[in-house]
Amino acid sequence: ASFTTFFTEDQLPLKLPLRETVNVEISIVPPSPDPTLSLRVRDCFAYPVSKHSVWTLLHDGCPNPLDNMRSSVPVDNQGETTTHSQVRRFDVKTFAFLDPDTGKPSVEKVTLSTGVKLQTSRAGVLLLLDVPLLHHI
Repeated sequence: ASFTTFFTEDQLPLKLPLRETVNVEISIVPPSPDPTLSLRVRDCFAYPVSKHSVWTLLHDGCPNPLDNMRSSVPVDNQGETTTHSQVRRFDVKTFAFLDPDTGKPSVEKVTLSTGVKLQTSRAGVLLLLDVPLLHHI
């Protein structure tokens, strides 16, 4: 997976072929000087504009085992994420929801909703903050 080029806001929404890999990066911007601050991806869901369906891509930071085009989260040999604690990366394979009326692939814009947890421990105090993020693809 390559995380060397990024889409800008004016390039959204993206129109991509089915089953193409989209790399997703979530980070603390600007990076925090606090080395104890870490970012955890909790969940990532996709849904069409009509919100007639929802699909779980990641749950509790792990790919959905029911997804046959499973998203992936880069990990090292110990099973730890391979990116800095203030940057999280995963990929998603593009897909289409089915239109509930026709049963054919929907042409609606799809939104990714990602829940992240910001966490720090200083002087024995643990601070947890849940932050919802929305991404349109």
